Amino acid sequence: MSRRVPLVLGILWLCASAPCPAEENQAAAYRDAMALLKPPTGDALTKALGEAASKGWPQDAHDLEALLADNGPALARFDAIPEEGRCHFTEGVWMTFGTDLSHLKQGRLLTRLVLLRSRRDAALKKYADAAKGCVKILWLAQGMANDRVLISRLFETAMSRMACRCLRDLIHAGGLDDAALGSLGETLTKTREKRRSAADAFEVEETMVLEATESLFLGDLSKMPPGEIAPEMEPIVKELMATGMDVRRKWRDELRSLISSHLAALRQAAEPGHLADLPALEKQESEWKAGGETAPERWRAMMMTVETPAVWSLTSMDAELSGLSLMTALQRFHQEKKSFPASLDDLVPNYLMAVPDDPYDGKPFRYAVRGDRCAFWAIGKDLTDDGGKPVPDEQDEVPGMDEAWELP
Repeated sequence: MSRRVPLVLGILWLCASAPCPAEENQAAAYRDAMALLKPPTGDALTKALGEAASKGWPQDAHDLEALLADNGPALARFDAIPEEGRCHFTEGVWMTFGTDLSHLKQGRLLTRLVLLRSRRDAALKKYADAAKGCVKILWLAQGMANDRVLISRLFETAMSRMACRCLRDLIHAGGLDDAALGSLGETLTKTREKRRSAADAFEVEETMVLEATESLFLGDLSKMPPGEIAPEMEPIVKELMATGMDVRRKWRDELRSLISSHLAALRQAAEPGHLADLPALEKQESEWKAGGETAPERWRAMMMTVETPAVWSLTSMDAELSGLSLMTALQRFHQEKKSFPASLDDLVPNYLMAVPDDPYDGKPFRYAVRGDRCAFWAIGKDLTDDGGKPVPDEQDEVPGMDEAWELP
């Protein structure tokens, strides 16, 4: 999922959160690594990279081996960065039409290369090395999330989901010892907590959209060179320039009220136990996106139609991290006891500090022992407990299925 933010010269906003002086911002080190990247040449190799990084190391992988070799300097620079530390790519940067956001796409490419290498390490049974690469991707993705704006949050979820899928396969392979599983579980829990506390994306989104609306609808558009206007903005700018300031001010006031009320409802609906309110908001955004030819309607459609998909994406990623932390704890329990616990509460406190909550409804994760296997799940987007019926890989969530995991 992505978002094109139609910015014009003169619409400025600050998207950085207050820096934390106790930690060094490692964004420059990640940029150094990404500057050394050599992207795959050709659509076939690009597709092969994406599939192998997501699904596993293929039998015949000469081109992928060469791709990893070409990116040896970038991967070595990535490896030299400490695993933990604050990473904030746009700290102190004023966002304008020309602001460099290339780190988002570069981060996605680096993620695929690191996870491709992890898949290869796993095929060679070098499980600890494979897990280390995945964990560092989670920290890199967190750097994307620290940018707080929704487009960065959506890139972060895509990167984190790929890393979690690789970690899930590593745990299933049974190659991680108790110490490695314990450390991984702590990292997953910490990552989830950071994601929950590091960024209120909707608060920042509201500030940015309101400031952009103010600048566009009440600004002096005659001073904007035509070449600096994004194509999708041209009809809006043209109409506003032909409209009196009293009408423009009325439009601005109506938009401010709509934006603030919609995002306030989203903030409440995004809380566990309140997600049942999201479908109505999602329908509203779909209606905005589908119609409207006036300047305020066009602006509303461009700026206010990705919020509910973002809530679902962020919630699903929260469940993914919680499920994986449970998987590490259950695997450790099984390695020691040779059986699975009767209840998730039996994991506390020796294997888990607390049973994670299901971000969809705020209740504890569901769990069941089924013969020599166990299943655990979050209820998923349909907000209904379907008994742990898993969504097939690479398929979007559908009613009647849960976000579920199984062991062994």
